[in-house]
Amino acid sequence: MGNLKIKFLGTGDALNTGGRANQAILFQSNGKNLLVDCGPTTLYLLQQYNPALIFEINAALFTHFHGDHFIGIVALDLAMDRLGRTKPILYAGPENVEDQFYKAYNLCYPGLKRNVHFVREFQKHSPYQTKDILQDGHFQITPIPMVHGSMVCLGYRIQIHDYKIAISGDTVWNDQLPALCNGTDIAILECKCYYAQSVKDHHLSYEQIEQNLPQLNTKRLILVHPGQEALEHLASKDVLAKDGLELQL
Repeated sequence: MGNLKIKFLGTGDALNTGGRANQAILFQSNGKNLLVDCGPTTLYLLQQYNPALIFEINAALFTHFHGDHFIGIVALDLAMDRLGRTKPILYAGPENVEDQFYKAYNLCYPGLKRNVHFVREFQKHSPYQTKDILQDGHFQITPIPMVHGSMVCLGYRIQIHDYKIAISGDTVWNDQLPALCNGTDIAILECKCYYAQSVKDHHLSYEQIEQNLPQLNTKRLILVHPGQEALEHLASKDVLAKDGLELQL
């Protein structure tokens, strides 16, 4: 197995409940860097963790386009632009990823010209179609459709060397979650609520996850995106990731 480091830059929900930063998870392997989701706090977090990554992130992969998972790419792109990045970057996600990026950028900075010193590439992901995202063997990505209200949301199975990682993005419990997590070394699931009765039509609860844990068939479960209820009830459990958590596999 090759080296793999997973850095949980931000683990919070849209409201930054509990003082947590918005979701952003960085995978680092043999000099390659994959960012999964990019909430509004991501640029700040990268500056605190390692400013050089502004020039070295190879790809940003989005589960969906709600602001707490996506809008931070505008600030990150602007920083790359103004600080002199020359290396190409790949933006990947659901099928309208290119349109969503330019809409967000033009909304935040209308009329601002982007430089031409680095190339922005776009990669559309369709359910169940595995892609070598960087075309160099580092990150094999298989999207699995999740259910998050009317928003298109993809969970991802990510294979890095012999490690298999699952990330759900935002979702309710659905029949695809076991397929997403089955046989993984780590499953990173959202957990907005603690009680199943608190869930409406957008998120997961700890009770649902715990009840169905045998179906998930993962070696290690890590939860992110907690609301206040989940924070209060999961404080004593090791399963909830904190901002800054770093795993070396």
